[in-house]
Amino acid sequence: MTEMNKWNQALVFGAITRVKLQHILDKLAETEDLTGQQMVVLLGLRNNGVSSVGKISDTFLLKQTNVSSLIKKMEQTGLLMRQRNGEDVRIVDLSLTKEGNEKVDRLIERIEASYQKLKDDNSVQFEFEELRKSFLDISQIIDYFYKQEF
Repeated sequence: MTEMNKWNQALVFGAITRVKLQHILDKLAETEDLTGQQMVVLLGLRNNGVSSVGKISDTFLLKQTNVSSLIKKMEQTGLLMRQRNGEDVRIVDLSLTKEGNEKVDRLIERIEASYQKLKDDNSVQFEFEELRKSFLDISQIIDYFYKQEF
């Protein structure tokens, strides 16, 4: 198989994986009456220090107007709150409310329980740290291509 064919195959596998992963994330989000985007924002606020509309937009490759609408709805439902940044009043900092944190806790519990079932099942063999590193590598490749003109 040529290098180009391997690259094309990797892109196809990546596209299929993306669709499957999106379906899994949407199913998980539904357990807490969230959309997939809402869930990812909540997890991002908790885990990655994503704390402003601009950072969410950059991290998840979403338009700022869409993020603003998403944040407004999440604020109205009591999942997060906004406050002006103490150093730069143009920036609005976002933080999880008690209810938002509780939803994230339940989501994490479900993720960890599923991971434990996978480990106990032994039908799929993998090294978690290698998988994590692979996702980080893939993310860097995606970031590179996102900036490219086609």
